[in-house]
Amino acid sequence: MRRLRIAFLNLYPEVIYDIKKAVEDFYEIETEILPSADYISASQKYDAIIINGKNLTRITSENTPIIVFSDTKDPETIFNSFRELNVRDWITKDEIYRLPSVLYREILWSREKKLHNLNIRYIKEYSQTTGLLNFDGFIKKLRDMTDKDLTVVAMEINHRIPTKTRKTDILQKVSDIILENIKSTDVLAHIEENKFALATEEIISVEKIINRIQNNLQSLNIELNAGASIYPHDSDQIYDIIKNSETALRKAKNENKILLFYNREISEELERLDKLIEKLQKIKTENIEDFFTLHYQPIFNMKNQEIFGYEELLRVKHAEIRYFDIPKILQIADDLKILKFVEEWVIYKAIKQAKKLEKQGRKISINVSPKFISSTNLPRIIEDALKYTHTSPNSIILEITEDSQIDEDKKEDIEKIRELGVSITIDDFGTKYNTFRFLKSMPIDIVKLDHELTKHIPESKEENKFVSAIIKFCHDIGKLVIVEGIEKNEQLKFFKESRSDLGQGFLLGPPMSEEEILGKENKKVIKK
Repeated sequence: MRRLRIAFLNLYPEVIYDIKKAVEDFYEIETEILPSADYISASQKYDAIIINGKNLTRITSENTPIIVFSDTKDPETIFNSFRELNVRDWITKDEIYRLPSVLYREILWSREKKLHNLNIRYIKEYSQTTGLLNFDGFIKKLRDMTDKDLTVVAMEINHRIPTKTRKTDILQKVSDIILENIKSTDVLAHIEENKFALATEEIISVEKIINRIQNNLQSLNIELNAGASIYPHDSDQIYDIIKNSETALRKAKNENKILLFYNREISEELERLDKLIEKLQKIKTENIEDFFTLHYQPIFNMKNQEIFGYEELLRVKHAEIRYFDIPKILQIADDLKILKFVEEWVIYKAIKQAKKLEKQGRKISINVSPKFISSTNLPRIIEDALKYTHTSPNSIILEITEDSQIDEDKKEDIEKIRELGVSITIDDFGTKYNTFRFLKSMPIDIVKLDHELTKHIPESKEENKFVSAIIKFCHDIGKLVIVEGIEKNEQLKFFKESRSDLGQGFLLGPPMSEEEILGKENKKVIKK
């Protein structure tokens, strides 16, 4: 016989006795007399609550059926009670024989509702992929932990999944690995497709925990980035702590680091980055000149001490964006699929500028990125720009870096550009392992020695000999040599004595605007 726990509210003892008699052949009853509805709490577990129908009070009991025992048979009163109160059944004295079946039905309903509520809660608060808490469940859990100092860690995985491996299986393995490396008191959640969140009372040892997790994930070809924020040190608001940890995660991803802790500087930098991205995204519809401008650094003839030409340098106009260097800006432009527009604009702008300098006999050297070379029809772009501006090809130098991954077709493109009359410079020479092989395989006219190769000149005797040998070698195979980064008089003297053909650097002349170079007279400027 099933034992039931029944609560009675405002019922007379003789009524309670009658109810017990009516169900004793079916259930064993444990009773509790309640003086008022206020005595019902969420912690109390009843199978049913039976109340007097004369002084009805709304009772809040989420999963427990409320049964009214009353003499009243008035349909309107009963209807209003069902509509306005938390009532499930209404029984009169002459229907007391129905009570066992009503209790059976209501207890079955209660059990199903509890299961339903548990399922709803599971769907709302747990990841259907890993079984861990989801974002909503994680927030709810964090609210219960605000009496402690916590480290909240946002983690994102980057993986190369074999074609036969299901992503669900990978995520489940990742969650297992993380769980194996944290304490049972820590809280782990699966908050997005590739993102997990961890709440732990550990602060000092968080770095060790994340490194241990990363080491274990390597067996699955998975890389991990993580950002951490400390509650309540960084903020006493749960949502802010999670936002801070995700901000630190974003910075860690940008810098390819495993873990970074949040600080205000990170937040400010990413705000600036968002502004940069917002401005770059408008380049497709706005004039590029609203964002970029070109400056020109003079290149000097080391023999006759006159200006040979200028190297084009891309600059941004907005002061708040100057926090980022040009390579970073171009990398973001590439990610946004707008680098092509920027580089085409640079070529046309620089060639147009070269036309203005033709009477002075000076050249413009234009930088092009390896990706632009490999993804565009560069000969056509340059030829069109030359024709459009009526500029002589002899006024143009095209700079390509030796890390350019150029296949045979693109080597033919470089040769076509050279056949137009444009000179080709290898930039950053001396910084890569395949330097001399690149010289041999590419149609090159000028070799530019990278600043990293020359910055210790003339202090280092070994580097003096090495650089002098490179200059001689380049001359022997018929190439001109440009030395960049000349910043000291001792360097200038060394490179003049080493018979370098051309030179540039802040000692000789800083980058200038278009207006400044147009007003520059063709006179000797190099110190003797």
